[in-house]
Amino acid sequence: MLNDGIIRTSASQWNAPLLVVPKKISSTDASGKPKLRVIVDFRQLNNLTIGDSFLLPNITDILDQLGNVKYFTTLDLASGYHQIPMAERDKNKTAFSTPYGHYELNRMPFGLKNASATFQRLMNSVLMGIQGLRCLVYLDDTYIHEDFSLISLDVTSLFTNVPIELALDSISKR
Repeated sequence: MLNDGIIRTSASQWNAPLLVVPKKISSTDASGKPKLRVIVDFRQLNNLTIGDSFLLPNITDILDQLGNVKYFTTLDLASGYHQIPMAERDKNKTAFSTPYGHYELNRMPFGLKNASATFQRLMNSVLMGIQGLRCLVYLDDTYIHEDFSLISLDVTSLFTNVPIELALDSISKR
């Protein structure tokens, strides 16, 4: 993460705790043990943060709409939230410590109180004009219900003028 510019060394007085949690249930290592993920626990920071009132889509409505679609394509965003830069004035608040040093985030992490609203607002802006008609967006999951050959040039081109990278190897069809 340091080499990728997602975090940087920090002298901040803020220090969120780290937690080790299991990855998805189906995710195991070669020995069959669950893979683990280290996360920064932002609960204390979130308690001090004024909430963003941006309305997130209802996931049940999205799933209902997809249930009637014969074909759809899913777009996966490479590194999801980490594509959004943190405001310089807020980076110090995301500080955490490891045995290797004290760091803060340059890019928005999952777990901040307003991260979901910020990400959804950006995706709504990028996909404005096609969202709802043939494109459904829920945070970093984008579903396009149309022939893949048509959208491969159409929808993916919407991402060329914004700082969001698609993981093109993970575009899949139903």
